[in-house]
Amino acid sequence: MKIIQNSFTSVYDLFAAFEAASLFADELLEELPLIFLLTNVNGEIVRANACCEDYFELPKRDILGKRLPDLQRPKAKQEFHDFFETLKTEPEYHLEFTEGFHDQYYLWNSRLVQDKSSEQAFVVVLGDDVSLSMGLRASLSGAKLVQKSLLPNDLTVPFGVFRGAYEAADETGGDWYDYLYIESENRLVICMADVNGHGTPAAMITGCVAGMFRGALSYSLLHESQDDCTAFFVHRLNESLFQILSNSERMLTLAIIDLNLESGEGYYLNCGHPAAIKYSDNYCSQLKNRNAPIGVSLDQEFISTSLKLEENDSLFLYTDGLTENIDISGRKLGYRDLISVLGSQNENEFKFNKLKNIVKNRDCIAPHNDDVAFVSISSREV
Repeated sequence: MKIIQNSFTSVYDLFAAFEAASLFADELLEELPLIFLLTNVNGEIVRANACCEDYFELPKRDILGKRLPDLQRPKAKQEFHDFFETLKTEPEYHLEFTEGFHDQYYLWNSRLVQDKSSEQAFVVVLGDDVSLSMGLRASLSGAKLVQKSLLPNDLTVPFGVFRGAYEAADETGGDWYDYLYIESENRLVICMADVNGHGTPAAMITGCVAGMFRGALSYSLLHESQDDCTAFFVHRLNESLFQILSNSERMLTLAIIDLNLESGEGYYLNCGHPAAIKYSDNYCSQLKNRNAPIGVSLDQEFISTSLKLEENDSLFLYTDGLTENIDISGRKLGYRDLISVLGSQNENEFKFNKLKNIVKNRDCIAPHNDDVAFVSISSREV
């Protein structure tokens, strides 16, 4: 018996062991966790398993002898009609499509099986209920949209040029960044965070961080007089997230800068995160500050350090995926490579786009694939 090859999985190849349709054992067919149908080349059903009764909402006796296209819902009806018509001239043709009906989704596969010794031909039709995976995919897609909404989308800012890039290892991830500009004080607060791990659990925690940044920090800056808001924000964040991080066995690293744009003076606080970088042409320098990651202890202290930006200085904040991700050929963008790009004499837009292209074109796989986020902040460019 010749089985026409296509992309079917191994469960379909199992049937190659059978000599003819009559030898498909009832015990095997009834145990299959998917719809199994056997038809002739005209689409008339000669075998069916119990899953067919649930799908067609008919007893098996009312299914046998019917043409498969006649029993199907509109989309599947047309697909199977075209399939059986095509088989008349193209016996190697096989069918694979997903049928959506309300909240149900079925993945259908069909192919011709031919026994040359008896010149008998029949069609194996399999339908797999993929509603759960399709629903999960839709949920992840929705989560991805929600997470993107947590990132700043207005990059036209009055204080200069803000550029941001984000690439998740999965549909969602644990990296996040944002800024807050207080026009009345010509003051800028930039924050970059990374929950260890990636995927939906990490994304849920970054959502909490984003909410506090826009909530607690905004309120504090508008209603309280503080020279340095970094320590205040991080203390509040640690108090609020400690139990969540502890229960989920995760930690949060974070870098935050509070900057007076008039004087170029400000404060920097780093909680176990890659050091922020101050750079200009032919110059790069790490900002120095070190605190434990958020979530290590409920009563831990956080201390910031002062910083000073000169007229042509720019800032760069990033998550560790940028310099630690390894692609399938063993390459990675190391810290020295990063410094080489930022410290070059090229325009800031060129530097940023070069790093962004490296990230987008790097083919990384687990366990060397982590979320990546980075931002650059520079003075207004002509």
